[in-house]
Amino acid sequence: MKRVLLLAYLNQNLGDDLFIYTICKMFPNTRFYLFSSIDYKKRNTIRNLHVYAAKWKIIDKIRRMYLKKKSDAIVFVGGSLFGELAPQRIKVTEESVHDRLMSLSCRMYNENTPFFLLGCNFGPYITENFRLLHEKTFEKFHDVCFRDKYSYTLFTNNKNSRYAPDIVFNLYGHFSEGKRRYVLISVWGWMEPGNGANNDSRNQYYKNYYRPYREKMIEIVKYYCMKGKDICLMSFCGAEGDELACRRIVKALTNTERERVKIFSYRGNMEKAIRCLENAEMIIATRFHSMILGWLMGKVVFPISYECKTENVIKDIGFEGNYVVMEQIEQLKMEDIEYNYKNQIVPDISQIAEQSKEQFSVLKHYIT
Repeated sequence: MKRVLLLAYLNQNLGDDLFIYTICKMFPNTRFYLFSSIDYKKRNTIRNLHVYAAKWKIIDKIRRMYLKKKSDAIVFVGGSLFGELAPQRIKVTEESVHDRLMSLSCRMYNENTPFFLLGCNFGPYITENFRLLHEKTFEKFHDVCFRDKYSYTLFTNNKNSRYAPDIVFNLYGHFSEGKRRYVLISVWGWMEPGNGANNDSRNQYYKNYYRPYREKMIEIVKYYCMKGKDICLMSFCGAEGDELACRRIVKALTNTERERVKIFSYRGNMEKAIRCLENAEMIIATRFHSMILGWLMGKVVFPISYECKTENVIKDIGFEGNYVVMEQIEQLKMEDIEYNYKNQIVPDISQIAEQSKEQFSVLKHYIT
């Protein structure tokens, strides 16, 4: 049985947890190793995923060194890992890009072990130097598979760079119909003041949008309450402010409106999160993977794009419905959202789902 050291963003984020779930499901006869928290280890139910929680520094260090050298491959499943949205305080150099890679990979990158970077997108970025230095870094990897065509076109000179649709599209056909009880709104909380990420470049970039975004979400909730609909506000990642944003939306409602609204906060129970999405009659999707999951479940989705990755995928699949970008959130009208629902615009993603299997094609050839 092959051994693969798995790297991912681990902060109780539903989208990133789905990456881990999907790759383990696609390779049931491969043994995956992951370093994480004790909490993640306790809630892990994936049979072929072995989670090591740091307890003793010396033993943890030895174990990391051993697996880094003895694993057949190191796989980093990630999403938005490479963005340059604001002027950098630190000059972008080859060393800083390498340090960023080492930080993202928890110091587990090892040039002597085949390194796979799967499911990511590149950008937004400002300087060509930022792209060129990453291009030089990507050349060292065994395989780089981007999840959108735009990112791939930036690195076509790299022989080891490819494109395939998002990893989560591999879950096509794995979801139930659901009872279609409510309108689900996936809330993005990164912009919310007080969420703990205020110094992040993305938070700084979007600081002018958090209030218009929150006000528009309140308007949407009130609109559907007036129509007699129940509402579910869904937090994909509490650590990034989603849950805080949900609570602030509810606080702005009347007592009568609050009776129609519930909050679902993802805290590691993937089955409950999936059921919550399955039971929605439509999804207003700010979180990227709420859009993907909605399409996988055959739901009507109205996407709200907060980064180019969302627009890129919308274009890649040829989505014909309405959507809005964050910069234009104040101009969004309720009839724009209702258009998708009234016309039942649900894209056929069967071909995209088939293409998404290519995310794992090089890895599959290597470890099976």
